[in-house]
Amino acid sequence: MTSPRHRRSPRRSAGVTLIELAITIALVGIIGALMVQFVWPVRSYIDSSRRAALSDTADTALRRIGRDLRLGLPNSVRVTTASGVSYLELLLVRTGGRYRYDTDSAATNTCTGGYAEDVLNFAAADTCFKTLGNIPNIGQVTIGAGPNDGDFLVVFNLQPGTASADAYEFSATGGNKSKLSAATAFAGEDRIEFASNTFTYESPGHRFFIVEGPVSYICDPSAGTLTRRWGYAIEASQPTTSFTGGSSALIATNVSGCSFTYDANVSAGAGLATLALTLSIQSSQGDSESVSLYHAVHVSNVP
Repeated sequence: MTSPRHRRSPRRSAGVTLIELAITIALVGIIGALMVQFVWPVRSYIDSSRRAALSDTADTALRRIGRDLRLGLPNSVRVTTASGVSYLELLLVRTGGRYRYDTDSAATNTCTGGYAEDVLNFAAADTCFKTLGNIPNIGQVTIGAGPNDGDFLVVFNLQPGTASADAYEFSATGGNKSKLSAATAFAGEDRIEFASNTFTYESPGHRFFIVEGPVSYICDPSAGTLTRRWGYAIEASQPTTSFTGGSSALIATNVSGCSFTYDANVSAGAGLATLALTLSIQSSQGDSESVSLYHAVHVSNVP
């Protein structure tokens, strides 16, 4: 007979009891609820911040375009679309003023000295004139050595395609545009010198503009970019595939759609440019979110 003290105890079965399982499920539920309460606000904040940043980017881009449009040479805005890419171009004004159009009997056409005695001649080629009063930002006027760099003098600019009144007509001097050679400030007047040119039309308000060159905005939804280009050569046809020289800057990314339209005759002496821009991103949950903004800009077309 076996002694009770030598009797072997049955081995305890390995596993989890019902009570342990219930406790584990309860703890997991509590931890999950805490995680949801913590993670969901964070994800919402991140998504809200992304949407706000997207809106700011689109708004800043459209305002930048609008600023350049307001500084554009009258009747110089042109838009086109090629291969799904939208292009907007203008000639950016650096400064401007009024030229002398009347004189007294003692006047000369030498444009020398500091006297208000030289007018802009439309009957023959001229090379300089005096202004009515001082013009703003004359110290910022740029004189370039090449035919396509530096600033240009423009008098009475009309819509692109108007013979002898289209600043895009020639790359350098010709028509209503001439390459600047000097801009000198005097007391109460300035002297503007330029390459010899015969201007065809007088401005009704005797206005002249000094432009620093063309600026283009290129919106490419396939590449997701909005780009600003400047400093390239003036061309008779609006450039799309290539830009000769110049610089570029990326204005916005995540671009999924855009359109530029321009009505040159929305009212007397004014045009209307409409800009639509859509930016898209992916939310923290993997959904696509978009921000679409629309901007309309009145453009002065008084030459």
